[in-house]
Amino acid sequence: MKEKTKSTKNQLSESAKERMETAKNSVTSTKDKAASMKPTVKNALNSSSKVNINTADAKTLQSLTGIGEVKAKAIVDYRKKVGKIKNASELSNIDGIGDATIEKITPYLNF
Repeated sequence: MKEKTKSTKNQLSESAKERMETAKNSVTSTKDKAASMKPTVKNALNSSSKVNINTADAKTLQSLTGIGEVKAKAIVDYRKKVGKIKNASELSNIDGIGDATIEKITPYLNF
């Protein structure tokens, strides 16, 4: 009887190890997939092109790291209200866009 119990424990232990390994692989695969889908300027645009902040639509603006739907809409609304954006520092006048975002996107912008 002890032999059978020991065998059952070993089978359960092996089964648990297999499930754990499968779960680890699934998590790793999901992380890799998520990282590859992360929107970046390099994914959305040729590395040599820049986004013209004054002519880009909201979808194009969202291709910039740190600019989501809300910030893109805020930029478009600001342009409609105030007119042409002259430089990167002017972006700080737009709600939701702070220094960190400006620093991230400025190298990829034309004015």
